[in-house]
Amino acid sequence: MCPVFWVQATAWAARRGQNERIQLATRVEERDSSPVEVRDEGGESLVSRAREVLGAPLIALLAGWTLLACRAPSNGWGLFRPGTWGRWDSGQYIRLGQNGYNAVWHCGGHSLPPHLPPGNYLCGTIGWFPGYPALGRSLSWLPGASLPGSLLFIAWVGWFLILVLIWRSMADARSVWTRRMCLAIAAFAPAQVYFAAVFPISITIAGILGCCYAAFRTTSRIALILGILGGLVAGLSYFTAVLAGPAIIVAALISLRGRARLRALACGLAPLVGFGSVLLTMQITVGIWNAYFISAKKYGISPHSPLQTLQDHLRPMWTYVPPKQYYLHVAAQQTLLALCLVAAGTLVTVASWFAIGFLRTAPELTVDGPPDRPTGHSRLDRIARVLPAMDLALLMAALTTWVIPYIAGGSASTYRSEAFVILSVPLLRRVPWWLLVIPLAAAVYVAWRMAPNFFNSKLI
Repeated sequence: MCPVFWVQATAWAARRGQNERIQLATRVEERDSSPVEVRDEGGESLVSRAREVLGAPLIALLAGWTLLACRAPSNGWGLFRPGTWGRWDSGQYIRLGQNGYNAVWHCGGHSLPPHLPPGNYLCGTIGWFPGYPALGRSLSWLPGASLPGSLLFIAWVGWFLILVLIWRSMADARSVWTRRMCLAIAAFAPAQVYFAAVFPISITIAGILGCCYAAFRTTSRIALILGILGGLVAGLSYFTAVLAGPAIIVAALISLRGRARLRALACGLAPLVGFGSVLLTMQITVGIWNAYFISAKKYGISPHSPLQTLQDHLRPMWTYVPPKQYYLHVAAQQTLLALCLVAAGTLVTVASWFAIGFLRTAPELTVDGPPDRPTGHSRLDRIARVLPAMDLALLMAALTTWVIPYIAGGSASTYRSEAFVILSVPLLRRVPWWLLVIPLAAAVYVAWRMAPNFFNSKLI
């Protein structure tokens, strides 16, 4: 699934094609920064631009959704029912959208994981974030809309936005076929089923990508506003979004100056502000500002060795598991795929970094919006000239959102958090398309095998 020769080949290809990528990126950025011209001849330019922006992501969405539909036990209109795409946490989000926060110190029934020592634990809906349920509740006010249906619709829209933003962020790809292959990998990325499920993962990742795009790839004020709103929604919806904010801020401080830096900092602060709003909401509603962290203790979430956690998750691949727990074998395959995607994205980015010449003066890139970049000769200035700011932000965000759940350990559902490795997919846009056949085949294979374990409630 992750052979050494493929990793070495990606690094070689990234070094070889770096100069061509810079030239292509400059031309693409000049084209994309120009205003859209609406011609009188039936608006052909606007239609063609919409087709270029939305066409390929829509095809990728349909391909990914079709795989899940083939593996779902329902068929026909059952595929559009929220119950088909909902699991245990989905019910928590529905209850949170209906009744708001509640917290109790005496847990009963199935509220506690097994084998916990005696004691009082904080239970209720306090262990989930309010952004996603609030969006669903607002949409459910429309005539004929229900809260579960609204939450499912939002998740699918978020999945589509992820693919659109990834497609746009790869406008400077090595070739059109490389761009398409990366988009296909994104459509079948690890934990793909949770993009379509009644969960906030899709809108959270869409918000992170929107922040990165608004910060580094466009100068539009509308895009800036949408990016900040997306970051706020992400921070209000899922804890992992908090990890992406510092990545954007660090990339902005290293790579940008002047107004471009302020713009990127505003986008990076948005998820942090959203998370702060979650803590404020908990204080107002139940009087415990850190209720989320207290509630998480019952799942054994505390500092662990990430290598040990990773080894524990991979162990079912080489040890025997009972037939009833065979889903752990498939989940281990997804963990390996996530590891390979993060490693490949990191390797390709670092190889490109050194290919231009990190230790010598390098030509200035103009991929990331306005050419408001450092011109000095410090090491940070060289990083800014060699590595596009968005690549730096995505690299740090992908690494942190991937490794932190392994540090948290416990009974945290890392097979869900592995969805965030999709942030590393745009980093693969520098390699030849034929090298992406292996990760694409692996992604489709893992998605095909993981989906039934979601639908039969092996995965929650």
